[in-house]
Amino acid sequence: FSQDTYRVSLQENVPTGTSVLQVMAADQDEGDNAEITYAFLSAPTSTSLLFNLNPNTGDITTNGTLDFEKTNRYMLVIEAKNGGVHTAHCNVQIEIVDENDNAP
Repeated sequence: FSQDTYRVSLQENVPTGTSVLQVMAADQDEGDNAEITYAFLSAPTSTSLLFNLNPNTGDITTNGTLDFEKTNRYMLVIEAKNGGVHTAHCNVQIEIVDENDNAP
């Protein structure tokens, strides 16, 4: 991975399908062994319902409604795997920014 930990802040009212960030891993192999796929590693079901990870590009997008009052931070572990047997891992920290969306 280009970073061990990726950090991003996200407004709680972003629409579904909003791009969060893209993780990037590189492999020095050639051919099929150089093809990298990405996956959530041991993510809770609630997290996978809120975020989508493109297995080919590493793009993370929102997949549900975020609510600061329920959870204000998410920690995702992403695994990159090449066509061979090698894997790498990184952390993605997503801070949810509160919006004034509750009645006083």
